[in-house]
Amino acid sequence: MDELFVELLQITEEAAIHRERLTDEDWKTYMTKRTELFIKIRRVDAELEPSSPIRLKMTPFVQRLSELDILLLNQMRSIKDEAALHLRGIQDGRRQKQAYEVTEIMEEGFYVDKRR
Repeated sequence: MDELFVELLQITEEAAIHRERLTDEDWKTYMTKRTELFIKIRRVDAELEPSSPIRLKMTPFVQRLSELDILLLNQMRSIKDEAALHLRGIQDGRRQKQAYEVTEIMEEGFYVDKRR
């Protein structure tokens, strides 16, 4: 179990250090590896007694992982917010284009587009 936590902590620290430069592929690789390690840790943990000293020994690892997870989650939120901002810009542009290119005729008046 020690080696699983050490590996998990290692990849998490690496991701946290380089979080601003990680590509989509890097994030995917990290999350896949992290998930695999969590599954292995849960399997080992399921075999332990609730008061096992091994669990107590892992407490510092868990605390450090929690600290690093906060950094990674904040980075992911930042990326998500940036993507949402870009999507809103694209959607606004599409709406403006659709409003400009409306082909239906208004009943009360008309608009002459001198640029066309």
